[in-house]
Amino acid sequence: MILLYLQGAPSHIDLWDPKPDAPSSIRGEFRSIATSVPGVFLSETLPRLARHADKFALVRSLSFKPQGADQPRRGDLHAVDGHDPTNFTPTGLAVPPSRDDLPSVGSAVARYRPSEAGALSYVALCGPVKENIFIGVAQSAGLLGNAYDPYTMYDDPTAPPRAAEFTLRRT
Repeated sequence: MILLYLQGAPSHIDLWDPKPDAPSSIRGEFRSIATSVPGVFLSETLPRLARHADKFALVRSLSFKPQGADQPRRGDLHAVDGHDPTNFTPTGLAVPPSRDDLPSVGSAVARYRPSEAGALSYVALCGPVKENIFIGVAQSAGLLGNAYDPYTMYDDPTAPPRAAEFTLRRT
């Protein structure tokens, strides 16, 4: 499973859901392009991904109203860890991650669908999720224990990832 959580990234209409038939006031600034799946469109910013749309699932229908959804950050973090946002105070401020937290989706996958021996089950790239002054909100294994925390590769978030770090060792 690959989960792309792009905190502060481009809008969904500029990447995954360009809404080609919507009025211009709703569409993004980029045009839509066809994918390898008939009737499915992506933004022109993703041409290589569009060619491989028959190999992944694109979910555009996710909707929920978590507790405290009036606070914008609570909703998107709910999408990352799949739980009501218990890591926020009633005023909407984040609290530091702890081992009492429910596990992130990556940690749950690492626990219940682990990778083959010698491969990493959960990797976090570029930089940790930051909420206010707290780092790692909705990313840890919480109650599952640190064995299911992500392997972090946070060298320089402004530099491209090093390809050598993604090479699996020969067995």
